Order: sequence, then C-alpha cells, then structure tokens
Amino acid sequence: MIDEWDAEWDRTPHTASEYKAEIRELRERIVWYVSRIETLESEVRELRRMDSRWVQEP
Repeated sequence: MIDEWDAEWDRTPHTASEYKAEIRELRERIVWYVSRIETLESEVRELRRMDSRWVQEP
C-alpha cells in the first residue's frame, strides 16, 4: 500500500545520494523485518512445543 508520502517521493526526481539513502533505509528495514519474523517464528515454535505437552495422553 503506497501512502501519499511515498507517492509524492516517487513523483519527484532525486539525486543519486538520495536514492542511495533510500536503498540503505529499505535494506535496514528488511534486516529488521527478517529478524522480527525469525523471533516470532521462534516464539510460535516454543508455544507449540509447550502446548503439545498439555495435549499428550498419559
């Protein structure tokens, strides 16, 4: 979803240094997102592991 800020940025010309800064920011965000996903997946695995102990038959 593109908001007005992004649409405006896309409409205007930029210098090479502005594009480099934008790319650097996007890469940093990707690294953060991947890290967050890995953390959440780890939490889900742990919750499933804990839940499976309660479901097991004696």
